[in-house]
Amino acid sequence: MDDSGSNTQNRLYLMLSELQKIAKDVPRRFQQRLTLELLSGLANSMLDGTVFQIVDQLAEIQHVTEKQAFQMRQQLVAGHNADRQALLKQQKADLQAALERGESPARLEAAHQRDMQSLLHKQQAELTRCDMKVVTQLDQKVSEQQVILEKSGVPGFYVTNDPQEIRLQLYLLRFISEVSQMPALAQTDT
Repeated sequence: MDDSGSNTQNRLYLMLSELQKIAKDVPRRFQQRLTLELLSGLANSMLDGTVFQIVDQLAEIQHVTEKQAFQMRQQLVAGHNADRQALLKQQKADLQAALERGESPARLEAAHQRDMQSLLHKQQAELTRCDMKVVTQLDQKVSEQQVILEKSGVPGFYVTNDPQEIRLQLYLLRFISEVSQMPALAQTDT
């Protein structure tokens, strides 16, 4: 075996050893799913460094998606606040005009309360729809990432909606990320 093959074999063993150490930190119910075969396959898939690049790119896409979703929700909330303030301002002007005309404010105040309740109900429905849209987008992003990692040959990745399987995949991503931070292991074969 030449030095390149020996170096690769040594890195593979070191990666597997590190993965086994890292795996001891996950909850027991997941440890039993982290078989030697799975960890060995994961170590092997990381040897050329491509998996590190893929995971970094997926993390960046995820970050951008989450940031956009947060900004979309913040804009909606800000718009809702502005709408409530505008309604309150209009109601105050209506009340002032009614008082100047000598009208009783009781009927107007009841109408204002109904209008505000109607607006709040509408805004809550809009916020719920926005949140559901965000959840759907993030679920779609998870599925896309699972497909990419599966097609890249990363063991343990396939499309699933099962929360336990997704949690296991998140641990695998954490393992990849931690190994990528270890300079001696993250170097690629050239």
